[in-house]
Amino acid sequence: MWGHFRQTRGSVQLEPLGGDAEDGLQSAHRTELIRAVLGPMAVSRVLPTAVAAVAPLRATVWSGAGVSADAPTQGPVGPTLTQRALDQAFDGPAVTRRLGKAYRELRIVDAGKIRRLPRLETVLDVAVAAHGIGVLAELLADLISPPPNAQHQFFAEHLLVGGHHVTANFDTCIERAGGDESRLVHLHGVVGSWEAMGARLSVIEKGLPDTLQSQLRSIISASDLLVVVGYSGLDYFDVDPFWRDCNGEKLLEGKTVLWVEHNDSGWEVGEDPSRPHPQLRGFAAGGAEVHVIRAPTRDVLSALAVNWSIPPMDNVLPWEERDPVELGLDSEARERATTRLFAVMGLHDTVRERLAGRTLDREEHDWAASAAWTAGQYRISADHWAKAKPGADPETTAIRTERRAAALWLRGELRHARRELDGGLERAELEGVSPEERLVMAETLGRVLAHMARLPDTRLLVTSARRREALGYLDRAEAELSGPLGVEMTARVDSVRAALTGGAESRPGEEPVQDFNQSEALLAMLNYRHAELRKRAERGEVIDPSEYRRQADDFSCIGDWGDAARVPLLPGAEFAFSPGSVWKGFREVDFTEWHRIRLFAAWYGRRTVRRMRARVTGGRGRNPSGKEILKDG
Repeated sequence: MWGHFRQTRGSVQLEPLGGDAEDGLQSAHRTELIRAVLGPMAVSRVLPTAVAAVAPLRATVWSGAGVSADAPTQGPVGPTLTQRALDQAFDGPAVTRRLGKAYRELRIVDAGKIRRLPRLETVLDVAVAAHGIGVLAELLADLISPPPNAQHQFFAEHLLVGGHHVTANFDTCIERAGGDESRLVHLHGVVGSWEAMGARLSVIEKGLPDTLQSQLRSIISASDLLVVVGYSGLDYFDVDPFWRDCNGEKLLEGKTVLWVEHNDSGWEVGEDPSRPHPQLRGFAAGGAEVHVIRAPTRDVLSALAVNWSIPPMDNVLPWEERDPVELGLDSEARERATTRLFAVMGLHDTVRERLAGRTLDREEHDWAASAAWTAGQYRISADHWAKAKPGADPETTAIRTERRAAALWLRGELRHARRELDGGLERAELEGVSPEERLVMAETLGRVLAHMARLPDTRLLVTSARRREALGYLDRAEAELSGPLGVEMTARVDSVRAALTGGAESRPGEEPVQDFNQSEALLAMLNYRHAELRKRAERGEVIDPSEYRRQADDFSCIGDWGDAARVPLLPGAEFAFSPGSVWKGFREVDFTEWHRIRLFAAWYGRRTVRRMRARVTGGRGRNPSGKEILKDG
């Protein structure tokens, strides 16, 4: 039987009444006793007034993996699952070593610290591609039917009195604790629905489905209070954009948000300045009254239980030792999956090392093609792609055409590349090639035209009519897409459209860089940084030479010597590198001889002009920033 309650450091704890009083207490009277003993004033001391004033049926709880961590559920949280997947489905030590080196050298940080592990959804995506969809059931076995814990029981009680609950968790513990399923939303699906479950990057990167967004908007509109608990706020690709839209629409205006950040000891009010949550600023900007409590999660939920007249939670059960998940995959399958993971993440130097001396199958030819491409071996890359895609159907032919033209473009055969893509796109539209592949071809055509417009001997060939034609290919392909683009293609199309029209990108600045960072597309992230350097310099910003050298070093870090050689061609990079180092970089890349001379002449000409201007203006020996010119780069 329940006893009376006492409050210590903001927590609500149970003490037995003892004797006849305990024997005579009936469960139906528990809530009345709680409120009579604790009282509304005591509740207000641990919960903000605006939170305590909201009835449970006007409250929505938004939960994450933290609520399933307690015994007896013992649900693994993100880092634990990621390490498990790496150890079981890949060569875990090899991945950890190589990624640790890349994260340090590329300065990839999470919460102010150098990232240690890749994103779980990226790892699971590659694991499924390597081992099949069934690997999810094995890796997530302890989420299939774990026993609910006390927090799940609290959430179930809240649903029964008319509240709503939105969870990012895959487990069904709240339902099995007795919660009303009609008032419960699983953002990312549930275990068992493996294909649709939002455990993989390819599923979540396109955002929340429109129907789900409409359902969430209806729930939020009908609520006065949003309680966020056990949730990291790191659903970058789907939840974060949804919240940005809601805040822009002022959907939370006049509502209250209680963000609960678990803290093992104490009861502190206010955000931890060392771990800021961007969502909180967004909620406040959207008109919500935001409160943050850092305390043991059970304590906050206990206070809510008292306030909402919900039976208090059971005591915490002891932790149970469980056998670790073992997939039993053979070493060859795990090694192949590891190479695939490195290829997906853009660590092509490591891919080249792992494929060296092997007889390659089609899939490995595809990986080798990307690895050769980043090394600046464009003809070798095109040969690998031809072997990876040997079919004669229109779709495969279009893929080969685009890759062959891309190799011609980067070698410097720009007019040839443009003709290949013009003809290929015309055939692709007539033969019903998928809009996704046509969009890739049109994006490459736009890149070729943008490059031609920067070179003196091809500039006049980039007419307004050719720009409009390329934009038409882009527009028609994009209009036929059945769903949203992924992270990388969205940024690429946006960027090339801006280059063709001379307009601004719809998502300027650091947002696309953060997209690639979050999706673990390290090469794409560096390519976007490269483009950002160009745009900054073209806007007239004076960029320190060290930034250009760091960009070249970052490309070299992942074995992308082709892109590293092109960094000196960026506007403003004329004094960041010596002539000898620039020519050496060009010689190591598979450029045509004419293209190599053309690029070096353009770079050296700009360098000479800037030096002469500096002398004329009295800035002898200095670049426009006032820094000493570096003679040796």
